[in-house]
Formats: sequence, C-alpha cells, structure tokens
Amino acid sequence: MTLSKIAQLLLGVTLGVLIVAGGAVGAVFLFMGQLTPPTKPKFANSTPKVEKASQPTQPSPQPYAAMVIYYDGLIVRAEPTSDSTTLGVLDFEQRVEVLEASADKKWQKVRVDPGDDFGDDIPAEVAGEEADPLEGWVSAGNLKRTVDSEDIKSNESEGTSLDEGAEVEVTQEAPLE
Repeated sequence: MTLSKIAQLLLGVTLGVLIVAGGAVGAVFLFMGQLTPPTKPKFANSTPKVEKASQPTQPSPQPYAAMVIYYDGLIVRAEPTSDSTTLGVLDFEQRVEVLEASADKKWQKVRVDPGDDFGDDIPAEVAGEEADPLEGWVSAGNLKRTVDSEDIKSNESEGTSLDEGAEVEVTQEAPLE
C-alpha cells in the first residue's frame, strides 16, 4: 500500500464519518424543532393599555337567576379557587341566584335556598330547613341566565310581558390570553 492510497483511505473515512455525523445532527435539530412550540409573535398593538385610575368604577351587577347547564353538576366552593373547601354539589338544571363574578371572571358566586334540592354532598347542617341559604363559588361558564318570577313582575310593571320560566341566553366573551 502506497502513501497516497493510505491518505486517500483516511480522507474517505474521515469525510464519511463527517457526513454521517452531520446528517445525524441535522436530524436531531429537525426533530427537536418539531417538538418545541413556536414563540408567540408580538405586535405593536398587542401590548395591554394601562387605564388611569381616575375613571369611575362600574356599579356591581345585580343578582340574577340562573340554571346549571353542566351535565355533571357543579362543585360549590368556599373561595374562588379549585383548592378551596367543597361546600356541596349543584345538580344539572339546578336553579341558583348568581350574586357576583370574581375579578378574573373565572368564578361566579351563587346562592341556593336550603329548601331547594341540591346535591347529596351537602352537609346536614347546610341542607337542613333552619339553615341559611348556601352561598359559594362555582366555575364560570357553567350557568345559563334565566327569567324568574321577580323579573316577570318587574317587567309587567314596566309594560312588557314575559312567560314565566322563559330562558334568556347570555353569552360572555372569553378573555384573550
């Protein structure tokens, strides 16, 4: 074997190893690029605008009648967090009174009269006849606003008429994240 044949052999093996290694590195980068999600683009008009505190605050919304539209029912919690104590369970189509919404609009505070039939998981002292109405927080978006008899009476006095038990659908825009 001559010196030129040895050099040719070494050069060929080196180039072969480099080509295979480069292909493997390229395949790894391609595969890893498919696994990582793309970064969210930032536009000039997408930054949130900070409003001045001098604006008048909106009055708190009035309580309204609603009905549970989540088929598995809703868990009533003591605070507007999923880690909070469970107070009870509301059944599908259970009627409630919505009192307010949390600041982040992910929870709604509801009231249920103790005479109403609500879930088997309500403690005896809450479900008893002498108990105060159950008030707690449920996950937002699982209630449908309804028209109750008080709404009908107030509308009749204003000259409009509604059928008792009629349902009014209220949609809420989800916040952009």
